[in-house]
Amino acid sequence: MRVIQVLDAFYPAEVYGGVLVAEKIIERVNYTYPTSVISTDLKTLTPLMRLLEFPAHYFGASIKRARAYRFPKLLPIIAPRVLQLLFSEIGRNKKEEVIIHSHTYLSLSSFFSAIVRAVCPRVRFVHQPHYHPFPGGKKRGYWVRRLYDWTIGKYILHSADRIVVMSESEKSDLSKIFKNDSKIVIIPHGVRNFILDSKHKRFRRNYGLGEKDFIILCVSRVGNELLDFFIELMKNIKDGVKSLIVGGVWGKDISEEGLKRKIKVSGLEKRIIITGYLSEETLAHAYFCSDVFIKPTHYEAFGIAFLEAMSAGLPILSYRVGALPELIEEGVNGFLFEEGEIKKIAKKVNELSNNPGLIEKIARNNREKAKRYLWDNILDRYIEIYKELARQIS
Repeated sequence: MRVIQVLDAFYPAEVYGGVLVAEKIIERVNYTYPTSVISTDLKTLTPLMRLLEFPAHYFGASIKRARAYRFPKLLPIIAPRVLQLLFSEIGRNKKEEVIIHSHTYLSLSSFFSAIVRAVCPRVRFVHQPHYHPFPGGKKRGYWVRRLYDWTIGKYILHSADRIVVMSESEKSDLSKIFKNDSKIVIIPHGVRNFILDSKHKRFRRNYGLGEKDFIILCVSRVGNELLDFFIELMKNIKDGVKSLIVGGVWGKDISEEGLKRKIKVSGLEKRIIITGYLSEETLAHAYFCSDVFIKPTHYEAFGIAFLEAMSAGLPILSYRVGALPELIEEGVNGFLFEEGEIKKIAKKVNELSNNPGLIEKIARNNREKAKRYLWDNILDRYIEIYKELARQIS
């Protein structure tokens, strides 16, 4: 059996859900079941930025890349050569069962995977949509998305032998365009096992965080809307509390320098710190030097950052959206609010900063709950799907 992971971005691109899942599967299965990757030359999807280096392997798995385009503007990423690379990869292994595992619903690479499944009898197709409903915006965008859902999107979903979703919430959203529950499997995101070390103290010093500062952590793509939230939040929180925002800049005509200027104009430059993208090891130090985790998301299929915060023992504060009510139990491992309730979130932060006993209780609950989502347990479920589909072929 050979497994082919199909993505619009892959290592060393910046990590998002699909990239992380594919990386972890490869790290686990490649030496048992040969694995390859077909991806594009992109580093980030929005804004569209290209990689400067192109490693040919990841944990022994070969990586082949197609040049990607976004044209016209409202359509998904287009990388025509992905189809050629898929047929080439399958042609080199004429006697093996092949499992194609594509990530991302709004992707013509997933559409190409569905075409290959239709014409190659010894191929089975696993699709992981990381599905998000239309987020709202211009009417033209809504109708383009509707057209995609009922044509290309529906073809991808109907072609798949298994559809992997992260939560009941994602399954419910997907059911509005695809109603065959027998194909859908729920596998949540996995999380690494965080091990506390002393390096997070050095991290505090590097970013001007005092030992007595109470730290709010946010790990997210960073844009104007997120920054506006934190500016408003911090205006309602007492001194001695600082916000640490970790993540790459997201959005057209937005730069990290521009966001920092905006913070300076607000007068909060000593209380809101933007780090930019951090390596996995350095990010762990950010989690361990923080006291609470806040991410004001408008939709969440099953956020990686929320699981990481849980594993690090941080109380989680966010909006009551998507899969978060499945993950966050009120007062036990975090607190959920209605969208826009910034002052209520600020009030809860002020309460938590004065209640170390409650924070410690929530930290214990979160570390215990996070054990259910450790990658070793989660990855076994992907391997079982691959084995089941390979048996169908043979």
